[in-house]
Amino acid sequence: ALAADLVSRTRVAGLLAGYRDRAAVDMRARNTTLLQVSHMACDLAELVELDINPLLADDQGVMALDARVKVRAAPKGAADARLAIRPYPAQLEEETLLDGQAVCLRPIRPEDGPRLQSFYAHATPADMRLRFFLTRREVPQTELARYSQIDYDREMTFIALPADESDGMLGEVRAVCDPDNLRAEFAIQVASTSQHHGLARLLMDKMLRYLRERGTRELVGECLRENTGMAHLARSVGFEVKANAQGDMLNMRLSLA
Repeated sequence: ALAADLVSRTRVAGLLAGYRDRAAVDMRARNTTLLQVSHMACDLAELVELDINPLLADDQGVMALDARVKVRAAPKGAADARLAIRPYPAQLEEETLLDGQAVCLRPIRPEDGPRLQSFYAHATPADMRLRFFLTRREVPQTELARYSQIDYDREMTFIALPADESDGMLGEVRAVCDPDNLRAEFAIQVASTSQHHGLARLLMDKMLRYLRERGTRELVGECLRENTGMAHLARSVGFEVKANAQGDMLNMRLSLA
């Protein structure tokens, strides 16, 4: 999704889409090529320079006619320190069983935007109110983009899907860390049809393992006082749950040290 958006903002995008008697370039092959170069830059710390010239693209696909690569010994230290943004953490993907059915738990990706939109659209008004603290019929596109195109270094969202990812989202849990990684704030939502089967606990355990591994000190959140399911889940994993001064909200706090 991000590769397609990147190309669409260039002046050459119109030519790639086809003109006169010229067929459009194979957009899937074009995007895959950009992703492959991106994977090389992210995964190969030894890669210093990569020059592909010429790179031909037409309706039959993409072909590199010549390329030059410069490498050197990888510097010591964090592998991601040289990157401006953290790449998609594929190592955090996992498959588990829920009521005998295989479920995939993985970080959200930019192309999950439509899936997230459908997830919110099919939620009941009551579930949406418990999640966002207000009654809303839909989530604006700007919010959906912010929720699905995240900075993996500062925040994390795990989504639950059928193992083959052939259907919609079953649930999500997200946490945003402060710049010093001392505290993270979380939110969680499970599809109405997937509630009361232990999915919320699976998502919460996944997030807690992740935050403890990255060294976050504390996890906090809040929910409406009427959200007894959330309060029960929080207490079951060790949160301290207290009502706020006004009595309409519950504050949840868990030390991760």
